[in-house]
Amino acid sequence: MKPSIVLLSALLVAGCDGEEGRCNDSSSHGRVSPGHDEHGDPPDGEEEDDRCGTNDDGPDGAVVAPVDAAGADATRAAADAGASAGCRMDRDCAAAGAGLVCDVRAGACVTPTQCATDASCAAGERCLAGRCLGASAICQFATDCGAGRDCVDGRCLSACGASASCPSTQVCVAGYCDRPSQPGSECARSADCASGSVCADGRCVAGCATDRPCAAGGVCVLGFCQTDTAPRSFCVRDADCAGGSVCRRGSCRASCRGGTAAECLRVDVTFDTCGSDLLCTNPLEMRPECARTADCAAQTICINARCR
Repeated sequence: MKPSIVLLSALLVAGCDGEEGRCNDSSSHGRVSPGHDEHGDPPDGEEEDDRCGTNDDGPDGAVVAPVDAAGADATRAAADAGASAGCRMDRDCAAAGAGLVCDVRAGACVTPTQCATDASCAAGERCLAGRCLGASAICQFATDCGAGRDCVDGRCLSACGASASCPSTQVCVAGYCDRPSQPGSECARSADCASGSVCADGRCVAGCATDRPCAAGGVCVLGFCQTDTAPRSFCVRDADCAGGSVCRRGSCRASCRGGTAAECLRVDVTFDTCGSDLLCTNPLEMRPECARTADCAAQTICINARCR
């Protein structure tokens, strides 16, 4: 057999010594590879290639190519460096690896879960810390806002209090400078609302000094418009009453017969707005005894303007 054929055969059956990381002749049973001394070391002045492959057959009998161990180690090292790199914002991750973003809560560079840039998100959304958020969400964390500001409900706001005041166009709301809330917005106090509005039941409502600015059916009470729930008059004019009755101070009343001090007629058409169901014209009209229980003596309550 020619020497070249022998050498080719030796190369095809070469195996990997997993402990030493060398390629040896698996069929030699102790024989060293050509060009090595009796200890299996290369000649002086030469370095042995420690990139050791495998002679396992791949699909269809193909020989699997040797693995570049140095390249694999470099890839793993880069991944480990990216995962362990500390950061405070996305640009701190540029050196750790392409496409990484900063998880500010963990302080580490991570692979984005949804996006890397705004172009990866749907129309009207922004990419913040690897997540697609609505366009109204200017920030997700304080690090998105810069020094001296915090991220509150997706907006960058400056803190305020006894030692920090707000610009003239803003008010201090829950410890942060913000635009005054418009009518209908939530509030904690009237100072949180825009000029002309007051805080009532946690909402900014239009303020008032008279009933004029209030909507139909509303009245100005304690500086803001409220629905008028006061009892309405039963009548405005005599024509609103049944035949034989007249309208007196919002109530339909029957006149005493002949205009004398005769017994007043028993009429109940006033919806509890009068003192009694015994109604007559002045001066024999019976006056209400009470308007509320506080007007009555102990152990009695006000029912239909009478203490009972």
